[in-house]
Amino acid sequence: MRFARTQLSSAFTGVQDTETRINLAAPGRAKAYEKSTAYAKFYPADALPPEPVLLDDLSAFIQRLGQLYEAIDLGQTPDEDDPAAVDLERAIRRWSRAGQGRGLSGPERNAVECHAMDLAANHLKSLGFRVRDVSGSESFDFLAKANGKSLFVEVKGTTGSPHSILLTANEVSLHRDQYPQNALVLVHGINLVRGPNPRASGGILEYVSPWLLKTDALRPMAYTLIDPLK
Repeated sequence: MRFARTQLSSAFTGVQDTETRINLAAPGRAKAYEKSTAYAKFYPADALPPEPVLLDDLSAFIQRLGQLYEAIDLGQTPDEDDPAAVDLERAIRRWSRAGQGRGLSGPERNAVECHAMDLAANHLKSLGFRVRDVSGSESFDFLAKANGKSLFVEVKGTTGSPHSILLTANEVSLHRDQYPQNALVLVHGINLVRGPNPRASGGILEYVSPWLLKTDALRPMAYTLIDPLK
């Protein structure tokens, strides 16, 4: 409820007579609805507006509900997992014939990743590193060098919070082997304009070096089962 109010506070400024608290004047389950209401509109039972007005109000609320779903898709809910991790979990559920949902498209993910890579490269250069993009051939993204030392850099970009990021088994293995000559650049809260030609901008950059991957912070999301019928 608090998340919805935060996301939609400006969106409801143009909708007249909206309220954030309701009283259903009923016991039991009604209390739960009262506590979880983000925005509502009151109509006196003896003076309901005509149907066109009701439809206009319904349309306004549905439009804003769509904005809320969009924020959820982009991983902007409190403590939400990285949208890439959510996409993977959805894919796993689809393989097991369960679950559904819409996450980021391929072009949208690519726009977010490229934007994060650009910001990361500029940040590393500002720290005095020479940067080489090796993401197409290695299990890390940048090989950064300065003062005769090499730094193995992982870059992650997300439209959501820094609550979680998706790592492959190879990425985990490499960064454990290369510690403490490694780093994480995480760009979170990236703004994404969706559509046929998505555009990413903004975001908050966090830099961690050396980057220690703690076992108790890693959550397995899938396993490969060898010879499943034996």
